[in-house]
Amino acid sequence: GGGKSDPTNAPDPEEPDEFVEEELWTAVGQQSFSPPDDDSAVMLDRYNSDLHFNIREDGLGGCGLTEHGFAYLWAGCRATWGVTAGKHWYECRVDRNVPVELPEDQPHPHVLRVGWSVDEAGMSLGEGLHSYGFGGTGKTVTNNQFNDYGEPFGPDDIIACYIDLDSSPGTISFAKNSTSLGKAFELPDSVRGKAFYPHIYTKNVEVSLNFKEPAWSTHPEEVSEYSPLESSSSESKERAVKGPESFSDCEMLMMVGLPACGKTTWAERHSRDNHEKRYTILGTNLIMDKMKVFGLARRQKYGERWEALIKMASNMLNKMFLLASKNPRNYIVDQTNVYGSAQKRKREYFQGFTCKAVVVVPPHHELRKRITLKKEETGQVVPEEALNAMKANFNIPKIGPLFDEVFFTEIYGPAAEKIVRQYKDDALGLPSFPSQKRPRYDNRYDHRYTPRGPGGGGMPPYGYGPPGPTPYRPYGGPPQQYGYGSRSPYYPSPYGHPPTPPMGMGGGGGMYGGPPRGGGGYRPRPPYYGGGGG
Repeated sequence: GGGKSDPTNAPDPEEPDEFVEEELWTAVGQQSFSPPDDDSAVMLDRYNSDLHFNIREDGLGGCGLTEHGFAYLWAGCRATWGVTAGKHWYECRVDRNVPVELPEDQPHPHVLRVGWSVDEAGMSLGEGLHSYGFGGTGKTVTNNQFNDYGEPFGPDDIIACYIDLDSSPGTISFAKNSTSLGKAFELPDSVRGKAFYPHIYTKNVEVSLNFKEPAWSTHPEEVSEYSPLESSSSESKERAVKGPESFSDCEMLMMVGLPACGKTTWAERHSRDNHEKRYTILGTNLIMDKMKVFGLARRQKYGERWEALIKMASNMLNKMFLLASKNPRNYIVDQTNVYGSAQKRKREYFQGFTCKAVVVVPPHHELRKRITLKKEETGQVVPEEALNAMKANFNIPKIGPLFDEVFFTEIYGPAAEKIVRQYKDDALGLPSFPSQKRPRYDNRYDHRYTPRGPGGGGMPPYGYGPPGPTPYRPYGGPPQQYGYGSRSPYYPSPYGHPPTPPMGMGGGGGMYGGPPRGGGGYRPRPPYYGGGGG
């Protein structure tokens, strides 16, 4: 004992503080904005925006939320229509700086970027490839590279944004209050034919936009032949992808795993590989990314402040979950979510969604390596007490009322359960945990992780299945080819492994068939696992 607290009774470090939901909805105000039936008009796009960007009722203006901690965050939004050719303009007026309460040392509490980006770029204008912004601090930015340009701008200024997709190379330029600021960017040939969309990125600044005649400002002579975006020909316009019409068309993936185990790596890769689903990743990284200053993450010495960082992010994310519950789109919840209570609480926000759990359980030696790497890269240190609490309370989700499907990205089934039991023993200081012992691999089968089950491969009655054709993947490996689920015994999916065969398929020694008795490690026999010893 020595006075050491029992980690099984420790609260979830990601449990948010309570707040009054009605206060958030009052702050959101018009976030019930819905686009008109006539989709031909260019306006701000509810689906292609940050959750906390509040679009005005007419769809031609807005601002990020500024209360309940949102004043620390940037918020971005693109327009519904983009252009693939021609010379076009739109205008952005800085209506006002929204009063906010922030620490005095907070740099640039009110700032705006305007510009253009392609569909594949994220919402952080200028911080990715093919994303081009001009900021109120008098700087241009693309691919996170900042350069002095023009002059600063603020309330009552009108910034005209021009794009020329006909010339070679294409160009982007800006004007302030009818005065040309000159060429800001040259576009590479690789983007020819791609659609560019108007894009704004605000921090406590309210704006209005104009996509048609009459213009709010007089255009400089060198761009007199440019046309307003809404007047561009149908051949050169391209509609952004429309969002799901109902929550039943949406899915929520909940990551489950200890800190630094690889959840974010998997989530970000899965989002990139499935861009057509437009996943919104709700996690600590989202909060920190939206707090960047000049594109640089806030890398204070979080080693001593891990609890404060997680508490701040959890409180913000709890409000993000509330916004997500009213906005049909696809989400990935990227937190630890190892507590059963956390899984249940967050699942309740996503009524009507298809909900899936994605479980990341690396071997213990691999987890330690990843925690060390995380510390070296970011300076973030997970306190041992918090890590032990999560180990001791690790709940492997199962198919049932909370989750329609459950997937494992690395180790699965009984092997995953064994490792989680070892996590718990380690947290409780029990000697049964083999601290240096690596999991058993079977060299005969391409180094698959091959746990021995009762009767040589039987599986428990869970929603996950036996090892698949892909070997154990270290950090950041490619996704598995198949998954498993409750809808079909062989439900194809990119998340995990082949499904457990139906009852009666195969004559092996396990509950669901499998290899002959005494067969040792599992041998896959696609498409079914029948045959052998019965």
